[in-house]
Amino acid sequence: MNERFTYRTNPHTDAELRQYRDASFLCRYGALRSGEARQYGEPGQDYLTFAADGQAFWFVMCDGVGLSFRGELAAQLLGDSLLNWGAELELARAGSEAELAASLTERLQQLSERACREVGQSPIPEDAPPMLREVLEEKRSSGSEAMFVCGKVECHPGGRDSNVLLAWMGDLRVKGWDSEGRPLDGLQAEGQRCTGMRWSSHQGTKGVQPFVWLGTSRMLRSLLIYTDGLSEMDGIVSFPEHETLQNVMNHSKERADGDDATVMTLSWQVTE
Repeated sequence: MNERFTYRTNPHTDAELRQYRDASFLCRYGALRSGEARQYGEPGQDYLTFAADGQAFWFVMCDGVGLSFRGELAAQLLGDSLLNWGAELELARAGSEAELAASLTERLQQLSERACREVGQSPIPEDAPPMLREVLEEKRSSGSEAMFVCGKVECHPGGRDSNVLLAWMGDLRVKGWDSEGRPLDGLQAEGQRCTGMRWSSHQGTKGVQPFVWLGTSRMLRSLLIYTDGLSEMDGIVSFPEHETLQNVMNHSKERADGDDATVMTLSWQVTE
């Protein structure tokens, strides 16, 4: 069995654009805190984590909701839990999209029970002014929230098609291309990307069940996933190369009013 590689962003630092490569996968990724977070030394609310073992690659990208209590806490709790969920999945035996959506919803509801306790125990700074303390107490009583995209790709030897899973709630962007470089229609159809759809530490899923897409490498061979801080990529129609990603990240870093910005591209090949 191949050794597993695992990566997690640190919400207190920026992650310059870099790459992970193995025999089957090429992943490029980077994360920047907002201009305000960098200025005041605050944590970013985005969170990216992924794992790979040479035959499979699974990932989670989360965007903590800033108006909730400590959105970065929800993003990390959610991201780590869903990465474990992805590790447990065998896509060839995982069932239909509806069955996976039900399994994921159950996982999210179970996580809310533990997360509710952790949020309740999360301290408020002792030196917080009374008015700020009152606001934070009110936020904490409502919980911590985050949006997400997660997925898994399983490559099979002997030229068999890879299995691909994607699932999401919220307004994180997902774009895909087939082996000929043609954009994949049907990902994030109208109404499937909305900030009102999210996970809550106190309520579990909010809005709807997670959206789930199942496919194979015949349909999908590369992915681009990013948070709304990189919305300038919304118009991209071709799979972006390293230089394009670097330019977009540089633009985001130069903006004093820029939002948290996290990006990941993933491409894979069918092993013979």
